[in-house]
Amino acid sequence: GRLALMRLVNDYSLYTDLSSRGWMSVVDTTLIGWLDERDLPREQLEAWLVDQLVGMLRTTAEHDPATAEQLALLGG
Repeated sequence: GRLALMRLVNDYSLYTDLSSRGWMSVVDTTLIGWLDERDLPREQLEAWLVDQLVGMLRTTAEHDPATAEQLALLGG
């Protein structure tokens, strides 16, 4: 799961790099709001953020064969 996703992000193409940077912005903004409100349990927030990364990488895979190949190896 998570370890395999991190390997994908580390073995990146330009598109994967752009997606991971965009996801990090989502994480930063989300955590700032969450720290102020804490309106979700931490475990739910973590799961949602991982799902966001997966969604972004799946969209990236539609435009980038290298990302598509890596996701296919992960079963995604």
